[in-house]
Amino acid sequence: MLEINNLCSGYRGVQVLNEVSLNVPKGEIITLIGANGAGKTTMMRTLSGTVETMSGTILFQGKPIEFRPTHYRVEKGLIHCPEGRELFPNMTVEENLLLGAYTIKTKDKIRENFEKVYNVFPRLYERKSQRAGTLSGGEQQMCAIGRGVMADPKLLILDEPSLGLSPKLTEEMFVLIMQINQTLKTTILLVEQKVADTLEIATYGYVLQTGRIVAEGPAAELKNNSIIHKAYLGI
Repeated sequence: MLEINNLCSGYRGVQVLNEVSLNVPKGEIITLIGANGAGKTTMMRTLSGTVETMSGTILFQGKPIEFRPTHYRVEKGLIHCPEGRELFPNMTVEENLLLGAYTIKTKDKIRENFEKVYNVFPRLYERKSQRAGTLSGGEQQMCAIGRGVMADPKLLILDEPSLGLSPKLTEEMFVLIMQINQTLKTTILLVEQKVADTLEIATYGYVLQTGRIVAEGPAAELKNNSIIHKAYLGI
């Protein structure tokens, strides 16, 4: 579904990503692991079109998108849920969710997508008339991901969905991510620092350090990778 080859990108002429290549097959959960400053957020912004590609290719469903604007990528189903949630605190949960459906043309489809979101996140249904700014951290993250689901994604990119959550809420969040993948048949690219939890739900992973992929493989194998052990698991 998503194929990235030798991707280089950065800010104001300063290169951050160095010839990054990775593949996200349809229907899978693929993870990109890295510490702060590794280039993960730059990678996600490059995929969504808010950071310019310097060189390399990004193929989405077989077609190049590296020079396409952000709205084109969204319309094609590449949806990015950024780090930090970025909700509108004075708007209700339902109003925030509805913003994710701005490319959806029919009321029936919007209604269907609301049902999908509320089936995965029943807590959001209970709080749909509540202002987003009054939600707990976990509920705000649910709302941010739900807004992405409202866009009817073919590929959902999740940037640090466990950021700021307790271990218990992190575990719950990862279960919900699996549910989105399995029940909604949504392909997911999961960007995370919580490596052990991430490798439990992903099928394949990539390790990003200082803008380069330094390791990759099936998630089960990465659990035993020396780079992972040393840098992220403290072994």
